[in-house]
Amino acid sequence: MDISVTRYVQQLEAERVGQQSQQNQPNFSFPEEGIVAEIHSVLCSFVTTNPEAWAPIISKWSLELLGDLSSNYAGKGLGMAGGLSESLQLWMSCRATRTLMDITTQCLACLMNSDTESCINSLLDVSVAHSPHFDWVVAHVGSCFPKTVVTRVLSCGLKDFYAQGLECNAQRGRGFIPGHFDPQASKLNSVVGILAHLAGSHFGDIRTALLDLFKWSLSDEDSTDALKLATVPYLLHLASLNSILFKALSAEALQSLNCKMLPKLAKLASSWSNYFGGGTAMQDLVVHLALGCEQGGAQAFSLLLDAAGPEGGLTMEQRYSCAETLELFLQEVSLMVRTVEVGQPPIQLAMCIRKELHTLQPLLLSSDGLRAHATLRLISLMGHHSSAVPLLAIAFLLSNATQDYQLGAILALCEATKATQPNLLADALEQELGCRDNKNHKTLWCNLASLLKYEHETKTGPVLEAAKRCFPSIAEAVRDGNSEAAKVLELALPAPQGVEISLKLTRATTTYFFHSLEETDDLTRIAAGRRAVRLLTKLCRGSLAARALALRELLEGAIRTSQARLFGAMTTRRAKPGSMLTSSEPTLLKDNQKQSVSVLLPQRKSTVFHAGIIGIGPRRMITYPVPPAAQVFSNCQLLIEACKACCCQDGDLDKPPNPEAMNDLALIMVELISPDVMYNDLQWPDEEFSKEVTVERDQHIRRIMDDKPVVWDLLRLVATQRPALCYCSVLLRAYAASLMGQWRCIPGIRPPKLVSQTQQLLDVLLLGQLIPLTLATSRHMIPSINPPQILMLMRDVWNYLKDNVPSPKFFKRDPVKGEVAWREKMPEDSPYSETLRLIMQSHLETLGGLYAQVFVKPQLGEAFSKPVG
Repeated sequence: MDISVTRYVQQLEAERVGQQSQQNQPNFSFPEEGIVAEIHSVLCSFVTTNPEAWAPIISKWSLELLGDLSSNYAGKGLGMAGGLSESLQLWMSCRATRTLMDITTQCLACLMNSDTESCINSLLDVSVAHSPHFDWVVAHVGSCFPKTVVTRVLSCGLKDFYAQGLECNAQRGRGFIPGHFDPQASKLNSVVGILAHLAGSHFGDIRTALLDLFKWSLSDEDSTDALKLATVPYLLHLASLNSILFKALSAEALQSLNCKMLPKLAKLASSWSNYFGGGTAMQDLVVHLALGCEQGGAQAFSLLLDAAGPEGGLTMEQRYSCAETLELFLQEVSLMVRTVEVGQPPIQLAMCIRKELHTLQPLLLSSDGLRAHATLRLISLMGHHSSAVPLLAIAFLLSNATQDYQLGAILALCEATKATQPNLLADALEQELGCRDNKNHKTLWCNLASLLKYEHETKTGPVLEAAKRCFPSIAEAVRDGNSEAAKVLELALPAPQGVEISLKLTRATTTYFFHSLEETDDLTRIAAGRRAVRLLTKLCRGSLAARALALRELLEGAIRTSQARLFGAMTTRRAKPGSMLTSSEPTLLKDNQKQSVSVLLPQRKSTVFHAGIIGIGPRRMITYPVPPAAQVFSNCQLLIEACKACCCQDGDLDKPPNPEAMNDLALIMVELISPDVMYNDLQWPDEEFSKEVTVERDQHIRRIMDDKPVVWDLLRLVATQRPALCYCSVLLRAYAASLMGQWRCIPGIRPPKLVSQTQQLLDVLLLGQLIPLTLATSRHMIPSINPPQILMLMRDVWNYLKDNVPSPKFFKRDPVKGEVAWREKMPEDSPYSETLRLIMQSHLETLGGLYAQVFVKPQLGEAFSKPVG
């Protein structure tokens, strides 16, 4: 064999120096090959005839010979310089070594079910003696019988580990020190080397074998077996020697452990520590391995927490020892993440925690202080390596915390990471609100509100800044009617923000206001409406743009949109034309497409347009239901409060509204109700002018004011804040002209609705001090006199307003008190009250008391101070 290998090596060397042509796979023929073939035939016949007797002997001989050849020719072109794959290819190209490998594999195949261990022992012994030159043999044998080789190699290594442990304890009274081995322990190096070679292509087999060995060591059968007691230390020792084996072990072994197994593990720990020279050494090894976890790191940490807490069922001494291990682990993590330098490889544990964070997040909600605090420490430390870890943890807490101490974890985590992540809470809140996977974020809003309340009390913290950064998301939630988000916004305001954000929040708040009025529960509706009022107060304070937008949105919603029904208006809309068609009926699009491809004839239209579908009838009108009267009244009051909130001074609802804001309110009403901009001045024209020029517009305004009762509530609000009602002059005169036209056409019966409408107009005119009290008393006469007389009284009112233009310049305000303006001197009303006097005299039997109060008592010198009611 040696001569054959020598000739083969010589041929290889000659080829390298160019004496022969190079071949990709050398296959030389030598005289000794016949002898080698004869040896192969004879030995194979022995193994086939009687494998139990011959296979162990022949396999040992062939392995030892392969080891000698590998070592002797390692420096002559057949070494490991080119790598294991190239070395294996060169050796297998030699007839002698290929023959020996074939004999070895036949021996293993024959002993597969009987005595494979003797062959594996020989393989390990030779590997110890000739490593690393013998690795190509191990790689080839392992690839032929991966499961068998892996299992047997682990078994032989376990027995050797157990024997080494007994010897060390007996002779030197110590255990193995990880990373330092005696010459006698070198077989473990061979075990590690063989398994490492096989891991590249047979990692699954190695992982399965390690897991089976681990489960066997913890099984209840024959639990006093010495080899079983040595198995876990043996596996820990292998894991400390090679990262691939550690990965294979940690991937599955940790998943097989649970809290119920902790008492058993604690009972065995004292026996395991003997293999490491004591509990401290084993503790250091466990911590060292945990720091290198690529998989299962979160599971290992959870087991440590279970062992240190009451859930594990351990004694106090055992729990104290586990708590000490946990503290040592956290200290090592802190040292590791704080001393890492730029350019170093990533920390395996940090990457593992990042991937398995979802298993640690629920621990933050634990009522066990040790469990929650330790998890919080670990996550904050991981933040030095990966900013995503604390970010995801805070996002989880915001969406799942239900107790105050759980919210405290958020503040603690922000405090621990403020040096490296000052905007952590804002980033987490932004990320969670940006998640659209069907979340309503109710818990998040409640938690954020609680944090804001706490921050208001302590006057410190990052919560307000986080809320300010997320104002766009908060505005979107408020716009959708989220009351919890509205509470958050109320707590976060007032806060400085730009015009764009201010307008977004204002529009969202007005939308939320109308959403709140849709609530069926009275308490919920009123509470939400009042919350919207408070929000508008804060938003419009000091922001003219926000005030203008809020007033417009409120009035448009109450007058022009379908939400007007919330304030008593009967609103309708046409059904969609598509709902009246069936799929078989033609459409305008198809009809016009046909026209575009046809020949156009003279006198023929080129387009098709029809106003409806013949035979189906007029389009249906959909009427929105009106809420009950009590709810309508409450909604109107809330709308008035909202308008006052937009117009209040310095955000104080107890002070009179800002006069300029009330003027804006009046002008917006005119803009929304009046159909055009012509004749919108303050002057009242001649009665004939309204008959001939503005009659259609007057009817349009009258229809809106009658259909939308809330308009009168708004007019009364404007009238109380004089002189704002002057800017609504166009609405009042249009309504008055329409009433006069209707009274002109009524023969003799007074319609109650028309009487009420006329009285309503006179009340508003009096409230705004646009007419004197004498003319306003005609409201009490209307139910008792005939329509022509009512028309005459209305003409007097019209003429008074025509001659005395309702202008804001006639109203004076106290510059010190700043209260509502007052019209101190009303123009002389006697030219306009003569008709009133004559009508009262003709109805003294019913209006005598009113006549005396209006005309007689003032002439007698008595004060005419209070209105008749």
